[in-house]
Amino acid sequence: MSSITSKKEPADAKARAFPRTRVLEMLREELSELEDNARLLKGDWEPSIDSLQLVEVVLKIEKLIGCRLRPEDIIRRGGYGSVDAGLDDMTSKIEARWRERMGR
Repeated sequence: MSSITSKKEPADAKARAFPRTRVLEMLREELSELEDNARLLKGDWEPSIDSLQLVEVVLKIEKLIGCRLRPEDIIRRGGYGSVDAGLDDMTSKIEARWRERMGR
């Protein structure tokens, strides 16, 4: 009789996986709020999401994912013209830095 062995993931493996959905949710919420506030204050000013305001967002993401991020490595200089542009750019950089730091 042959037995097939399989590698079982540890019970806490999901807890160690990159929380992509939660990062996207948090970023979308934060970027949307920044964009809405900028429109109220500046009208159609470009970029609608200022890079300096995003430093605080990166600090919140650090707490969520449990690793240090350098804002200058995550945020595009000058900011973003839309929420989607910020989401696309920042999420990929955050995940890449997380993987580097977690050794994945």
